[in-house]
Amino acid sequence: MRKNCAAEAQEVPERTGADVTLGLFLNQLPVRLDLTGATWRAAGRLALDAENDLLPHRRFPHSEVRRLLGHNPFEVTFNYVRFHPRDELLDSGLLAVEEDMRDHTSLPVRIEALNETAGSGLSLHVTADVNRCGADLTGDLLARLLGAVHALVTAPDGSVDVR
Repeated sequence: MRKNCAAEAQEVPERTGADVTLGLFLNQLPVRLDLTGATWRAAGRLALDAENDLLPHRRFPHSEVRRLLGHNPFEVTFNYVRFHPRDELLDSGLLAVEEDMRDHTSLPVRIEALNETAGSGLSLHVTADVNRCGADLTGDLLARLLGAVHALVTAPDGSVDVR
C-alpha cells in the first residue's frame, strides 16, 4: 500500500512531501519578550528561545486563542519571508518577478521583511489601516525599523532601544 505523502503533509507540514502540498501553514501565537537592558544579540537569543518554547503549541488554533481571550490578541503582525523555491519558480517562468509574496491580513498593521535569495536582497514593507492608525504611522515605523536593522547589523552588542 502506497502512502499519500501530500495528504499526510497537510496534517503535519514538517513531514516528507510537505513541499508539494498546496497551502499556507502559518499560525499566530502571542509571545511577549522583556527586552529591558538587552543587547541586539541577546534579544535575538530571547526571541529564538521564545519561538522554540512555543513549538509544542504551534498548531493551537488562532481562532481558539481569540475565543479564549474574547478578542484578537494582535494589532500588528510581523512576517519574515525567505521563500527558497521562489528562485526556481522565477527561473521556470511559473512566477513573475512582480508577483507579490507579501501576506494579507485583517490586522491594522502589517510589517513584512522579504529576503529575496537571488533577487534584490532584504526589503521591508509596512502596511497600516490609515483610518485606525493615521497616515504617518507607516513612514514612522519604516524609519524606526531601518534604524533598528542598522543598529543590529553595525552594533549587535549595542543596547536595544524599545521606545
